[in-house]
Amino acid sequence: MLRNTLLAVVALAFSANTASAQYSLLTSRAQVGGTGFINWADLPTGSVSNPFNINVTNTGLTATVSQAVNSGFTRIDQGAGWGGNFTSGDALLWTNGNGPMTIMFSSNTSSAGANFQTDYFGSFVGRISALDVGGNVLAFFNFNGTSNSNGDGSAVFAGITSTNGDIRGVRFEGVSASNQPNDFSINNVSVNGATTTVPEPGTYALMASGLVALAVVRRRKARA
Repeated sequence: MLRNTLLAVVALAFSANTASAQYSLLTSRAQVGGTGFINWADLPTGSVSNPFNINVTNTGLTATVSQAVNSGFTRIDQGAGWGGNFTSGDALLWTNGNGPMTIMFSSNTSSAGANFQTDYFGSFVGRISALDVGGNVLAFFNFNGTSNSNGDGSAVFAGITSTNGDIRGVRFEGVSASNQPNDFSINNVSVNGATTTVPEPGTYALMASGLVALAVVRRRKARA
């Protein structure tokens, strides 16, 4: 009976680890991890259809990119058509005011993010959401940014990560701005395609205590 109980404890530790994902806002590209990215420079400059598919470099994944309004995107560059505060020469994807923008991956990912700027100058609030395979929102975070013409790489970075690696897509949107918050651009999207789940310290402790107790029970039986 005790042996069965201890086995159940260990099983519970495993199931608890896989069932409860934790999501966090990422504020720098380095926090995304991995080497995957969507390079908007893979697209020709000018009008881009809605939706469209694009490869996620270094991952073997593809992505489907769409936006809320049935109208196309524009592929544009910082300093050559977009006079904002991305780094000079950054390849951008612009919603033309038709956001939110949704990016769905061909398989689950651990994290993703990009720099974000609204078209109209001034302070703004944006939002990034993690989506499941059906496009349902798993978690979202708001972030604050400033839109200006400095061209200095100060466009705010917004990313999201999951401890369970269950992010099938991300959505970028504007919440508030001086005008038309869903008129925005993002630069290349960093993607971590790794989906390995790392148990939390508490989970390790629970598993270890259960296994030790199980070993003690077996030892006692061997001596009986």
